[in-house]
Amino acid sequence: IPYRVTEDVTVSSDTLVIKAGVHMTFAENVQLEVFAILPAAIEAQGTAGNPIRMTATEGNEMPGWWQGIYLRDDFGGTLSNVIIRHGGGASSPANITAEQVLPGLDAQGSLTVENSRIEDSGKHGIACNDAGIDLTAQGNAFAGIPGKPITGCGTE
Repeated sequence: IPYRVTEDVTVSSDTLVIKAGVHMTFAENVQLEVFAILPAAIEAQGTAGNPIRMTATEGNEMPGWWQGIYLRDDFGGTLSNVIIRHGGGASSPANITAEQVLPGLDAQGSLTVENSRIEDSGKHGIACNDAGIDLTAQGNAFAGIPGKPITGCGTE
């Protein structure tokens, strides 16, 4: 199931569910954002035989083409059997970036990334700005990452 994303997509309350087999191609500098004062989440559950793909638009398959997935403040989610390529653009440190930026909000960021491939980033694979973000990362493969596969997430 192909989707071409031409503008930033923001999930600010509720859960974005992405089904197995979905292929999302992102235009230059676009990002998929999950953040809110109320909890917001992403649930991307592919399968080994039918993964979810998030990549650059056709003909633009290069590191840093799109900004990647950006999670902020009160977020949650699972990325399972997802292939994420070509993110980590100019304003993003990674294919997947997680941050806590609103002081005093008492927000909780929680993300599981499992059995996924994170490839061809402009910088890092997964980056956090706060070691208190609850990241579970297991069974993942990283390739074409000039920085660290995972950085700042309390897992180093």
